[in-house]
Amino acid sequence: MKPFNPLLSLVSAAALLLGASAKAEDSMRLVAIKAAPKEAAELRKALADPLHSTKSMTIDTLAKRGMTVLGDFTETNPWRMESVKMTKITGSLKAGGQIMKELGVVAAVEGGKFGTLTADSLEAEIALSGKGQTYLSWGVMGNMAVIKSGVWRERAWWNDGKDTFMLWQFPEVTAPGDPKRQGGGGNWDCVKVEMRWFQANDADIEKINQAAPENRDKALEWLVGKAKLWKDCGFRARTGERSMWHSLEVEMAMVDGDAAEIHEGLSLDGYFAGQEDNLRIEWDVEAPSKKKPTARFQLAAPVKPGVWTFLPVKDVPFANVVACRLTRE
Repeated sequence: MKPFNPLLSLVSAAALLLGASAKAEDSMRLVAIKAAPKEAAELRKALADPLHSTKSMTIDTLAKRGMTVLGDFTETNPWRMESVKMTKITGSLKAGGQIMKELGVVAAVEGGKFGTLTADSLEAEIALSGKGQTYLSWGVMGNMAVIKSGVWRERAWWNDGKDTFMLWQFPEVTAPGDPKRQGGGGNWDCVKVEMRWFQANDADIEKINQAAPENRDKALEWLVGKAKLWKDCGFRARTGERSMWHSLEVEMAMVDGDAAEIHEGLSLDGYFAGQEDNLRIEWDVEAPSKKKPTARFQLAAPVKPGVWTFLPVKDVPFANVVACRLTRE
């Protein structure tokens, strides 16, 4: 047996520590998932559990329960103040010998470290083939958030009552940011935006509008049981900055030799403003239809963080009320 050498042990330990430090890098995993609404709810519940939310590989086990992973990306050092693109192309739509639309998942993250915090904007489009010369598109832009290292977070979702599409992010930030960049040029008040679009009876809408703020969660649960859900959307937003979200069926066509698109569905473009408990939303809404003129209107109202607000919807074939909530995390 060789004699124990304490100096050699210290050197070896230091080398191991330096090696581990050298290997530690900032990274981000981004996973796009398709699931039935019930399975999506189960995944959200599981990843809300601290025992599961802090492990990157947890989603691999959970996603095997009848879900479809549409894209799974891992990027090293994505918060370097430039756009980092992630792409998984699965097919394309062609017309007139031209590729009119590539299908699959395209995402991009752009962010940086600002003193003690890390933040990014995350945009993405999921495009899948439909019937004939159509494709289905679920997209989000803006989508700004302050990063929580080592925790799964749902950055955006789309639901039409039949299928739910989700974008999950797992960031790992190992090194501090540049103290000279403290603040990042503004207020980092970021919220989770939720909107649920329903077709409901006028009498039911009148009842939920009478609910006190402390009873709005129960009012929404009651409405879910009475009304038909058209769209359910979610994304992140930073105060004063635009965020966009859409859920569309797109028909491709050649018009006078050029590619053209005919849309049907829902798209949002807007922002929130204000401070503390006094916030206001202003979202421009478009609901294009192949059979009716495109409905265009604005959702503008004061809101309280964490409280559902019920707003009327006009000229949209499949919804007449939207429940909206902004939540700080």
